[in-house]
Amino acid sequence: MRRIATATALVLVILLASAGVASADGGQGDGWVDSQTGDIGAGAHNGGQSDGAGGGAGGVIVNLETWLWLDNFAPVGASASAGGVTVSVSASPVSVRWSMGNGDEVLCTTSGTAYDPNRSPNDQHTDCSYTYRHSSAAEPEGRFTVTTTVTWHVIWTATGIAAGGDLGQLSRTTTTQVRVAEVQAVHE
Repeated sequence: MRRIATATALVLVILLASAGVASADGGQGDGWVDSQTGDIGAGAHNGGQSDGAGGGAGGVIVNLETWLWLDNFAPVGASASAGGVTVSVSASPVSVRWSMGNGDEVLCTTSGTAYDPNRSPNDQHTDCSYTYRHSSAAEPEGRFTVTTTVTWHVIWTATGIAAGGDLGQLSRTTTTQVRVAEVQAVHE
């Protein structure tokens, strides 16, 4: 029975990794990086600039709402079979915590809403956003390091043996760099 439990645990780690919820080594790897495009699967929009991760040439602007969103914030699952036993694992996203790089955090229970530059700003809204009050000019490389942590609820089932259960919550973390600029105007 111990051999079956060890094999089942190994299969669960492999299934979680294949579903993009955990890395096989248990680390905080790049589980959010899209293997096809290299995108981190996160976005930010602020002040007419939208660059997928909020850290491109446009960055974000102080005192303007920055929309936060994640792609792929949906349940995932995978199965594997061997010797008449099939083990399945499924993970559902619970929340995403955005550590904004300046000591502030935002907790969202949805993926947020991606900003659509083809729609009027007045016709759009988000339920996950943040407003920077200071620029990142004094930070290393002039950027804040934003840490995004997604918490998943994981369960597993097995057929062919009497096994399965609730694995509780598992968190995955990734970071990106965000430039936050001040815009100043002179009025005469």
